[in-house]
Amino acid sequence: MPAHRCSYCLKPIPMVSGVMRHVSQSPTCRQLWIKALERPVVAVSADKEDQGIEVGLSPEDWRYASDNDDSPDFHEGHIVQDHRARDITDPPNICEEPPSKRARVEEAVDDVPDRPSEGRFTQQYIGVAANILGARKTSFELMEAVETTEKESMWAPFHTEGEWDLARFLMKNVGQTKMDEFLKLNIVRESGVSFESAWSFLKRVDKLRTGPAWSCEMVDVCGDVVGEDGTLKHEQLELWCRDPIECVQDLMGNPAFRDAMSYVPQRAYTDANGENRIYDEMWTGNWWWDVQVSTNLE
Repeated sequence: MPAHRCSYCLKPIPMVSGVMRHVSQSPTCRQLWIKALERPVVAVSADKEDQGIEVGLSPEDWRYASDNDDSPDFHEGHIVQDHRARDITDPPNICEEPPSKRARVEEAVDDVPDRPSEGRFTQQYIGVAANILGARKTSFELMEAVETTEKESMWAPFHTEGEWDLARFLMKNVGQTKMDEFLKLNIVRESGVSFESAWSFLKRVDKLRTGPAWSCEMVDVCGDVVGEDGTLKHEQLELWCRDPIECVQDLMGNPAFRDAMSYVPQRAYTDANGENRIYDEMWTGNWWWDVQVSTNLE
């Protein structure tokens, strides 16, 4: 994919110098660039009386500069202004990559305005949200009890912290084929790593304790293509899922979330009049509130 584009016609061009040559040789793009340069800008001066003066620049006030060699590619060439001493705003960057119109997750996240804590108004649920019926150990406490009873290392099923770090790196960055080649290197074997192949390593990984178990169900899907027998074609698809109740139990029993857990629904607003609703966490939605009300009525 080209690294640069013309900011006026969006033509893909591989090199910065090529973008500049394109603008200088294309009548349409060059005219747009000249019009951009003719826009008045504000000069910055140390003299207070001179501040805020609009300075109109003609295209002749700018020049296209390149290295002093005769290289046809104008390597590292750039547009510079003759009046640098006046510290006037630079012209538009014609080599700048135009923003992609493709939606991105990070762009959507950045669009969410920051809300200060003092700008959040909450309406608490009035009534009994929960009753304590008893207590039992969480899944994490049960795991800890097993480790204590069996006197397992905190790095189990790996022998040392170094093996644990290596395992995490391999699982995150290396495919199974390259993993096998890496583990068979003499320098790796001489280091005393307890697994010698990708197969033995993955068997060790399978011994790690996990959360709720996955289950697989076969789903029959009817398509819109007619087969040779005159009927719509069917396909068997795998549906992997976990029990949502077990997932909730696992999350609620995780000590890392102890201080972030909420058991009471609430409504949140950005203003004191309650006109602009905030929906961020599950307990701020309508469903939890409505279910809580119906439960108390029963």
